[in-house]
Amino acid sequence: MSIVWGLVFWTETENDRGPVWNWLHALPEDQREALVRKLALLELCGNMLRMPSSKALGSGLFELRETGFGLRVYYGFLAGRVVILVAGGDKGSQKRDIRLARQRLNKALEEEK
Repeated sequence: MSIVWGLVFWTETENDRGPVWNWLHALPEDQREALVRKLALLELCGNMLRMPSSKALGSGLFELRETGFGLRVYYGFLAGRVVILVAGGDKGSQKRDIRLARQRLNKALEEEK
């Protein structure tokens, strides 16, 4: 099976790896590995990924769900089969993370126009 979706991390500047990349790489190895497996599934399935791995949150925002550790990555879709990862967190920071993810996704979509 070939990879048909590209994953990109949201950044504020071109020289920055971005807050989602930094958060992901700061996780303990077991948590990072579990989340990387979910990201690989997203890369393969794209907009066809459904529950329990992905949940639509409305207005083009989705939640990638890693249930073992309660981790979440928030994402949306850009043109050209690109998934943009806009925020990450856990169940405890979910409300704040979703607000931030919506802001970042809206900014990315505006910049894409």
